[in-house]
Amino acid sequence: KPGVKIIRNYVEVPKIICYPAKLSQLCLQLIGNANKAVDENGEITIITSVSKDSIILQVRDNGVGIPSDHLNKVFDPGFTAWGVGVGVGLGLAICYSIVEEHNGDISIASIPGAGSTVTVKIPKRLSVY
Repeated sequence: KPGVKIIRNYVEVPKIICYPAKLSQLCLQLIGNANKAVDENGEITIITSVSKDSIILQVRDNGVGIPSDHLNKVFDPGFTAWGVGVGVGLGLAICYSIVEEHNGDISIASIPGAGSTVTVKIPKRLSVY
């Protein structure tokens, strides 16, 4: 959306064996969801980091947030909190599938009215050295 501020906080991450197009799709979906959640003055923060075992991607927004009773459903195919005509409820289900294909983990933390953070962890054991 016009006016949305994108904050990038990247570190160098190791190369891994992966499906690059699928990871691109994952990133686009997460950023697209964050963009839907914020208003025209919102902020989306994209963070990469590396832990002992994983490459980590976080997408944070300061948007509407997700009600706590929806958090356990967001990865279910067909579930959407956006309402009729905004989505079909497949985006996060596809993200979940992509992360599973990479033997990773995806989770969402959210505070209604304050925003959400999606965290994706991909194992470094797929690293190419």
